[in-house]
Amino acid sequence: MPTLVLGGKGAVIAVANTHPKLCASLYKAYKQGEIEKAAKIQRTITRINDVLVKRFNQPSA
Repeated sequence: MPTLVLGGKGAVIAVANTHPKLCASLYKAYKQGEIEKAAKIQRTITRINDVLVKRFNQPSA
């Protein structure tokens, strides 16, 4: 959501690999002007991302 708010068109995020529908729902909510809903989804994504990336960091291939 921060990227969208700043005018970005999207992002490549690790959490989309495990929760693609959730990430798509954030984009859809934002584009439809449902900012509070998008913010709530973003908070959920942030918590998931903390576990996926910070706690269980993926090694490079």
